[in-house]
Amino acid sequence: EEHEWTYRHMAEVRARCLVAGLTFIDCRHPKYTLGEHVLMSVASGATRMDCPPFWVAKADGTGGKIRQDCTREFKTRPIRRAVSAWLKSIGAPKKVVTWIGFAHDEQHRATKSVAKRDIKWERLDFPGIRYGRTRAMQKAELVDWTGRAPKFSMCVCCPYKTPARWAATEGKDLDRSIQIDDAIRDL
Repeated sequence: EEHEWTYRHMAEVRARCLVAGLTFIDCRHPKYTLGEHVLMSVASGATRMDCPPFWVAKADGTGGKIRQDCTREFKTRPIRRAVSAWLKSIGAPKKVVTWIGFAHDEQHRATKSVAKRDIKWERLDFPGIRYGRTRAMQKAELVDWTGRAPKFSMCVCCPYKTPARWAATEGKDLDRSIQIDDAIRDL
């Protein structure tokens, strides 16, 4: 459920990897996308789903957010399954260091990722943080190296979007976001 530009960028990276002789693994949930999961859960009357941290109105009139499970179920676990299968296919031991591109000004995200680490065969590393690279610096480096930097990457229905990111969500992506919002509106 990423924006269309994320998948276009992913195709470009895949092509570069193939030219360089590198393995490219497309990691996806084995059954459905996040949006499909939410819509199927609503349609079936399910009382639980692995979803974004949707904003809710509580019975007492206050607001809040429900628990976020989408990153684990639709990103982390599919990546781990794919890496595990790939390591097995090449006869390598099940032990990896996963580089995550968080920047120095995203230390809080790294801290949460390490705290949630739940498997022994994977160690997380954050080169951008280690080398003191901010998000702006990383973006400028990508532009220097490749001629451009991709737009932001997040699910089309993610409630963590800033107003500017919502304004950048258009076309099919905005239609999908509205479809999901309409489906969960009165749960």
